Amino acid sequence: MGWDFPTWMCVPSLPNLEQLELENCKEIRQLPAAIEQFPGLRFLNLKRMSLKSLDIGLPATLQIVDCKILVDIASFPSLQHLYLEKIDHKLVSSIGRSFTSLTKLLLKHVEELDYFPLKNFLYL
Repeated sequence: MGWDFPTWMCVPSLPNLEQLELENCKEIRQLPAAIEQFPGLRFLNLKRMSLKSLDIGLPATLQIVDCKILVDIASFPSLQHLYLEKIDHKLVSSIGRSFTSLTKLLLKHVEELDYFPLKNFLYL
């Protein structure tokens, strides 16, 4: 529940880390850039966090659950699987052409999502 990440997350010290799950870290507004330095990271799960932006290199799978402040994520051309649940509907519009490797997209319980921005996904 603190403001900062532990030292081991800010320095790439776990070369074999494949899965990282962060839950209820409500004071954290941005993930440390060092997360993209974990060479084995394949799955990142963010649950009930107050992230304002997500601008790091990502693993093959990203899961975002109940992060309602997050409305924009950067371009991740190598991301293959994206799971979004209980998020702000604006986040759906921020994905699309910049996710050219996306093979699986799951949306669940996205309130106020009136339409699916299909034009963003015409490359699929």
